[in-house]
Amino acid sequence: ARAAGAVAKRHEIDRMTAADDEPPGFAVDGMDLLPDLSEHHSKMAEVLRGDPDLYGRLSGCRTALGVTFAKCIKSCMDCPGHALVRVPGIFAGDASSYEVFSEAFEPVIQAWHKDFLAGFVHATDLEAWKLPITDLGAAGNGCVQSVCICASRNLQGLRFPGACSFEERRSAETLIAEATTALQGGRLEGAYLPLRGSDSWSGRPGGMMAAEEAALRERGAAFEEPDAPALVSAGFARHWPHGRGLFESSSGGLLIRVNDS
Repeated sequence: ARAAGAVAKRHEIDRMTAADDEPPGFAVDGMDLLPDLSEHHSKMAEVLRGDPDLYGRLSGCRTALGVTFAKCIKSCMDCPGHALVRVPGIFAGDASSYEVFSEAFEPVIQAWHKDFLAGFVHATDLEAWKLPITDLGAAGNGCVQSVCICASRNLQGLRFPGACSFEERRSAETLIAEATTALQGGRLEGAYLPLRGSDSWSGRPGGMMAAEEAALRERGAAFEEPDAPALVSAGFARHWPHGRGLFESSSGGLLIRVNDS
């Protein structure tokens, strides 16, 4: 039985590796010609219509991790969108995408964030003492019950969720799962729970139990499989539910979603 289980798991991993294939539609190798974008409603489509030569200049470029410009704009090509809901229409495949394809990213970001300046470099300041101390209870006349701070970060050296391979996704999960599991004692101690049905982390084959999933969902902590056409086209739904999970501290003060879209 143990041998049969190991074989089944190997077959599942092989299946997930095969699932690195891109969703159908616009080819990410840069060999497809651009479709007619006259009825495409996204910021990226606007940029491409305004600069017809842009795709030709960038289609042959790749980042050091192998991301192409076609990969970044695949969802723009596959999903025309709606005139009243204009989305960015471009997803970075890795950190270098912003530099290698800056001719595309900068005008889209400027259109999306009006105060963005080309060449802007994010300043990191983790000095907590610089934050003003405010009694939110008093300031809110007793209406403030809780405060939630959310931050999204990617791991250096790995492609982003829409472009990463199954092995990269699993590497990110393993790294975070092992790091959070090592948090022993104090308010940060907790447990890492892979999504139900996931076999990518050896620490908990099969993932969380149904009751654990229901409890997370009731608290609004669970996340769902991406089903928006643009996210599916961009590759965010590949390998589901493997390589994804949540860490929650026993105090409830820290929640980490791994490989969320």
